[in-house]
Amino acid sequence: MSNENASQNEQSALHRASRTATFALAALLLCSAPGASLLAERALAAEADSASGDSAMALADPNDPDAPHTGSNPDTNAPEDADPLTIAIEQTWDAFERAEGAVSDAGVRIADVEARIDSLQERIDANQQELARLEERIPVQRQRCAEAVRTLYKMQQDGQGVIDLILNAENLGSLLLNLQYLQNIQDHNQAEIDRLVDLQQQAQRIRESLEADQAALADEQLTAYDVQAAAQKTREEAEEALEEAQEARRKMQDDAYEKAEKVCEEVTELAEEADRKAAEEAEERKRIMEGDDEEAAEAARKEQEEIDERASRQARDDDPTPEPSGTFEVVGRDGADWSVGRDAFIETWTERIDAYLEGSPLAGQGKAFATAAWNYGVDPRWSPAISNTESSKGRYCFRNHNAWGWGQNDWDSWEEAIDAHVKGLSKGYGYTITPYLARKYCPPNWIKWYRNTCEQMEKIWVEEEGGDAEDA
Repeated sequence: MSNENASQNEQSALHRASRTATFALAALLLCSAPGASLLAERALAAEADSASGDSAMALADPNDPDAPHTGSNPDTNAPEDADPLTIAIEQTWDAFERAEGAVSDAGVRIADVEARIDSLQERIDANQQELARLEERIPVQRQRCAEAVRTLYKMQQDGQGVIDLILNAENLGSLLLNLQYLQNIQDHNQAEIDRLVDLQQQAQRIRESLEADQAALADEQLTAYDVQAAAQKTREEAEEALEEAQEARRKMQDDAYEKAEKVCEEVTELAEEADRKAAEEAEERKRIMEGDDEEAAEAARKEQEEIDERASRQARDDDPTPEPSGTFEVVGRDGADWSVGRDAFIETWTERIDAYLEGSPLAGQGKAFATAAWNYGVDPRWSPAISNTESSKGRYCFRNHNAWGWGQNDWDSWEEAIDAHVKGLSKGYGYTITPYLARKYCPPNWIKWYRNTCEQMEKIWVEEEGGDAEDA
């Protein structure tokens, strides 16, 4: 056998042995460890793709060469055993929204009570002013009334004088004039008496009204105090719920990246072990091919030809699924600050996501993505990045407003669709992307899907080492 042929056979044997060892090790560890399961899935996916070709599902027009063909078939069903942190985020956020609603309702009640208090106080002030005015007039009127009573009394006692006044009238006209004079005196004095009675009755009515209004004012002030106390308690509960929600988000964020790093480390370790075993098997295969057993050598050469043929087919594929690799990079951290509060968080991420989506059908939807990310505790970059991987940011949707290959779902608006997708990621996938979750979302082409999506996420925003965040 020539040196050239020996070298080719050696390379082929190494290639074949490496693949065989990878598949064997993956299958062996499939049931023994989470990281091994990941490697097994990678290896089996690659083997299936190399044997059957790319089975990508067409999005939008299958004849459009520009449409992405990822072959995604994501699991859109929320698991029954949802992650406790995901549940905590949803529950604490619901509690916060309920508390915020109660605070808002309390504010309306307080405003209503305060309006009634103001109205009562205005009426009390007006009545007090009127009562003061009456109380100033009553003593004067009482003096006038006393004089009127004395005058009337004298007229009644001096009846003979009145009779003389009538009888001494010179004529009928004088008589009538005298009678009118007497009547006027009586009417005037009676009016002074009636006026005092009226003033006293007015004062009494105002006093009674003041007593009722002051009692009502005290009740309203007590109600206002109770409502304010309840509102303060509710506000404290809302702040506590918000802090719990923020803490749950921070913990999920840290746990997600820690898990992603661990998965990638395990994959690397397994790949290195597979390479070591593959090298040993390749050495053994080389020995067999160079040995005297012609039957074994022929079998090895046929296996190598099959390997070469598969490699050739993959090289001709326009969008091949890459060979499994142990060098999976963890997606750059999002640097999301969950402690800044809802409005500040949404404002910050709206600007970043809008910049990423500019010029696409999803342009202007940054706020919808940011709001959903806050509500469900998800990496704000994940859903926008998937929209690029699956549909070029909404340009090639196979269902109405479905930019993520998210099942057979149609939505009436981008806002509704974004909320549903981010919620689905939170419940069924977790905080951020990992190789395992990419395999779950896009089984046929998950390696490329993972790398493309990570790249897009880092284009939106990535936290540098040391905690400073910058646009990628």
